Amino acid sequence: MVVAGAVAPVTRVSQLADMAPHQRLVAYTARYAPALLPFVLRAGISQIDSKETKDFMEALFPSVRQP
Repeated sequence: MVVAGAVAPVTRVSQLADMAPHQRLVAYTARYAPALLPFVLRAGISQIDSKETKDFMEALFPSVRQP
């Protein structure tokens, strides 16, 4: 299972402004182009599978820097 967002369902477009860019991309895709959602999620999973977890996490949480 992949969690696209750990927040309550997005009910207003204004809620997207507070999301990290990767989360916003997934939320926009889920809302406006749900047929493309599997491809977007698979891209994120592939990044994790290829051991690029540091890059993935820094993109989600840019203010948190890992040593």
